[in-house]
Amino acid sequence: MTHDHLRYLKLFLCGLANLKWTATYVLSIAAINWSVGNVPLLLVFGIELPPGLLLAGAVFVLRDFSQQEIGHWVLAATAAASVLSYFTAGFDIAAASTLAFVVSETVDWAVFTLTRRRLSQRILISSAISVPIDTTVFYWARDIASPSGIALGIAVKMLASVGIWLWLRRREQGQQSYGAPALPWWTTALSATPRARSSHRMIWVSFSRIGFHAYPGAPATTAYLRPQHRHKFWFRVWIEVWHDDREIEFHAFLEWLESLYDRGRLQLNDQSCEAIADHLHQLISTAHPGRRVWIEVSEDGENGCFTTYEGCR
Repeated sequence: MTHDHLRYLKLFLCGLANLKWTATYVLSIAAINWSVGNVPLLLVFGIELPPGLLLAGAVFVLRDFSQQEIGHWVLAATAAASVLSYFTAGFDIAAASTLAFVVSETVDWAVFTLTRRRLSQRILISSAISVPIDTTVFYWARDIASPSGIALGIAVKMLASVGIWLWLRRREQGQQSYGAPALPWWTTALSATPRARSSHRMIWVSFSRIGFHAYPGAPATTAYLRPQHRHKFWFRVWIEVWHDDREIEFHAFLEWLESLYDRGRLQLNDQSCEAIADHLHQLISTAHPGRRVWIEVSEDGENGCFTTYEGCR
């Protein structure tokens, strides 16, 4: 396999990684519709409910994460899920589901797009509006509508949205303070998935620190760099954000970065500017996985390096 083939394979795998929520969203709709026609009904408080309904609430959250990945193309993903449902659930169930999703998902897309709030709040608001619409339309299309059944269906679906809203809200608060305890990996994955798009938003901060390093392998022409010597290291760090409300705030991000180097003057041994940038990226990617990061490190503002790190790494 040539170098070009490996490069194209890497780009393809990165593309798949960036679409994992979209794929999960499409497959979940087909699986839930299949369960409606093939899994016995559950009796909950004397009301019969399709088992798939217990997972249906998560579909609206998955749709929101899918929109984070592919933007307005999420409407095409919804259409693809409707087509796939015809092959997994039969005409009657697929038709009712398609009608419900066309109405409710369009509303969900509009609310999620137009609402200028944090990710957790947009998920909760869009779900609170679209879930009742979806449940009512689906029950009506299946001719099983009843006030108690619709109310219970809405309540069950909203459990997932409310739960994920609480998780994301806690994580957003933790990002602002940088002092919150670490959350489980799956919570981080939900809100740290990079979006596949032609452009991306980056914020940047800058700071400086006094440090000492050496270049033991310096050639004879720059032999004066071999012993330890002093520089004022300038840092400029860019990090990707996913919406206009900036879930990572400038000042909080800067304070956190500066705190990483608050132990007096930096003793960098034989680290180059490139090695310093790589080490800093490791720390950033641990706190904010999946995001593009650009780092510039310079010596005395005169010479330095600029390194980009892609979010799918």
